[in-house]
Amino acid sequence: MDISDFQKNIVQNLRGFYLTQIISYLGKSNYIDSIINKKKIDINKDKSVFSKKVLKIIFDYFCNVGFSIKKNNNYILTELGKDVLKRYSSYFVPHSYKNYFYNLGNLLKNDKSKAIVDREENILGSGKTHLRYFIQAISFIKTKTKATSLIDIGIGNADFAINLNRQYKLQKIFGVDYSKISVLRSIKSLNKYNINNRVVQCDGANVKYWSKKAKKFLKNENIVISLWFLIHEISNNSESKIIKFLNEIKKQFPGATIIICELVNIPYEILSYNKESTFIPEYLLFHQLSSQGVLSIEKLNLIIKKSNYKVIQKINFDELKKNNVQKKYPSCVLLFLK
Repeated sequence: MDISDFQKNIVQNLRGFYLTQIISYLGKSNYIDSIINKKKIDINKDKSVFSKKVLKIIFDYFCNVGFSIKKNNNYILTELGKDVLKRYSSYFVPHSYKNYFYNLGNLLKNDKSKAIVDREENILGSGKTHLRYFIQAISFIKTKTKATSLIDIGIGNADFAINLNRQYKLQKIFGVDYSKISVLRSIKSLNKYNINNRVVQCDGANVKYWSKKAKKFLKNENIVISLWFLIHEISNNSESKIIKFLNEIKKQFPGATIIICELVNIPYEILSYNKESTFIPEYLLFHQLSSQGVLSIEKLNLIIKKSNYKVIQKINFDELKKNNVQKKYPSCVLLFLK
């Protein structure tokens, strides 16, 4: 790496830190939505509750990094600025782990007391960034099942259930989530769309507990079960724990199809080779810091093979490889089990 490449690398790393803070907050506050389609942005006429002085500083910074230009005291977003800012939700999930890094000094001393995920931001980001996976799952349910109801383990804000119900009318939705915030938010969202639902707060891994409530609520229904990025949250890197978890679901709901979407732990040689085109190193970092066990594709495949399920369809996303090596590693995998 020559000196110019080295300088570019340092600049990109530092810039990413600042832009993540700015874009995440402006996105969560709906400010970006309010200005993204404007031909020009006049801060002096801004009707938001934000400080005009601070907004001017931010937009001056946007000018400095090529996100906007300044003309007659107005700001005009460039194509680059529009492309980045309209994808603000992509910043939410990484930014939701900010407290882990703000308190890294404590973490290094094994003090995890202040290392807490921002659950609301995490939920907000997850629903929006998972839409491309939802599309494939919804298509499968519509064409390959006769489901009348859904069990969503780790329901979040119910984005999958709501998107599914728009295209494939369900009789009932049963949700499970460990987070009280998620439970309240999902119930509110489902009720808004008049979807018959019940959502319980508990550990999704506790199948015996929530299955009793689900079977009572979903009596005589044809069920499909979804697990969106749940396996790594409950795995503790334990193969036997996940096999037991899956087999208990099979025992309680023997006829149900299961949809599993999971992040994949890719070998570092592949990630370092593709470091300029993937965020997986960062995703693995904050998942590992928060004690979540992201599995390799080989281990995930072995777990399914050892369980009482069989894979009936698999879709790989964002495959990575090194040089001319034929083997590709998915960054994320969508599995349909029966």
